Amino acid sequence: MKTKNKILTSNEIIKYNPYLYEIYGDSIWEGVKLLDGIVDHSENLNFIGLHENLETPLYIFKVINTSHYIAVKICGRYNDWSLTVQIEKLIGDIDKPDFVIFDYTLKSVILAGETTDTIPLGNSELQRKGRVIVAAKNKIPFLFKCPGTHYDDSKLNERERVLDKKRGQARYLMPISVIMHFVLSIRYKVPSLLFIQPNISSDKELQFNIDSKCEFNFFNYISAILIKKFFNNNKYKQQLEKNIFNSTISYLNNTNTKNIKLINKLKIEPIYSTFTKRLNIFFNKFVEYLNSEEDTIDEILKITNWNYDSFPFWKNGFLSGENGPPNSKNWLFKILMREGEIKSLSYQKNTCRPGIILQTTKLIDFISAYTEITKQELEKKLNINLPTLIIPTLAYQWKVINGQTKFKTQKKDPGTGEICHFSEFFAYNERGDKQQNILIYIYIKSPPKGITTDNSLFKAIKSYHDCLIIDDKIFDL
Repeated sequence: MKTKNKILTSNEIIKYNPYLYEIYGDSIWEGVKLLDGIVDHSENLNFIGLHENLETPLYIFKVINTSHYIAVKICGRYNDWSLTVQIEKLIGDIDKPDFVIFDYTLKSVILAGETTDTIPLGNSELQRKGRVIVAAKNKIPFLFKCPGTHYDDSKLNERERVLDKKRGQARYLMPISVIMHFVLSIRYKVPSLLFIQPNISSDKELQFNIDSKCEFNFFNYISAILIKKFFNNNKYKQQLEKNIFNSTISYLNNTNTKNIKLINKLKIEPIYSTFTKRLNIFFNKFVEYLNSEEDTIDEILKITNWNYDSFPFWKNGFLSGENGPPNSKNWLFKILMREGEIKSLSYQKNTCRPGIILQTTKLIDFISAYTEITKQELEKKLNINLPTLIIPTLAYQWKVINGQTKFKTQKKDPGTGEICHFSEFFAYNERGDKQQNILIYIYIKSPPKGITTDNSLFKAIKSYHDCLIIDDKIFDL
């Protein structure tokens, strides 16, 4: 570790007259990991020393080829501090990031991010989406670093995991998650950056080729933001962004075990044609737009202006099963997913949770026919001139004990991130204008003691929904 034997006194730090940044997060350790990474990888900053304070460690760096110094104080847990309105807004909206970097002089957040060694897949993927999206909506650059492949041990029992006798299936990051970062960057005109880490054993098993420069790009992007105030480094920053987004595109060109390119798993238009036939034009326009003052969005960047003819029929084995989950009140999805009943679409064959109904008037008729909700109630909530995005979600868990179904717990993950992710991906165009109604359908019966809305799930619902249905009744937030 390069920090060894570089301990500085307070008087030594004063001599450097450093410009101060602060890092807030879930723990001191999050900040230490970040700054140690900069010490090891940055080509923009030289590590000078560390003021060793257990509560607020302070790292001192010199900006290379200048006489400027910066100090970065690790403040640790959010709830240990009286935070500025901007930080409170960021972490209190729906979900909070792993870390936030704060410019102490300007009193503003300059960067936020999330790092995980778990592949964002299934619940792990969706539960983190809220924090990525909240940062983009607040115009704060966001860095998300995760493995591109991993072993999924969710089906192993506890003994198998502890003994490490078995390995789960090698899995990979889904293309919709990769492209989401392009969508957010265009819509909010702020970098939403995905750093895909290699994972040697699972990469090899899947025969994936993943950019080895993930760590270098990640820590150099952070340091590029930290030194930005001292001189114009826009060309350097732009080249880094280009390299980062290029690596995500390269990831999409990996093939899965069935020899299908990952991008081919998302054959919805205009995304598919843009990323396979017009990629060079798209990419050049994308980088140019992201780094310019120009507010005009080129046609090729309008990747969420959907061509519904390219969407497959909505199917989901669990949602369309015989009886639905335990203690569901009515089970509409079995009928809703019958081909020919209503034209219902989704983004991928057979496995999709969200659905899109093109004819909202027919959906209103359908719901009112199978529940006690009236057409008039639904027409007040849903614009009949727009398609409707339906996001079925859990909010509670029940369990069967001795043949009886009993309430178990509130459940906010992965629903919180799921609602943010699917709403942002499908229901808005490149400008953030609404192009679909958003119907949130909680398909598990509510708890016997009543509905509690004071959690991140209901914050997400409140932010996005046009209509919320619980217990087959409209619920007003």
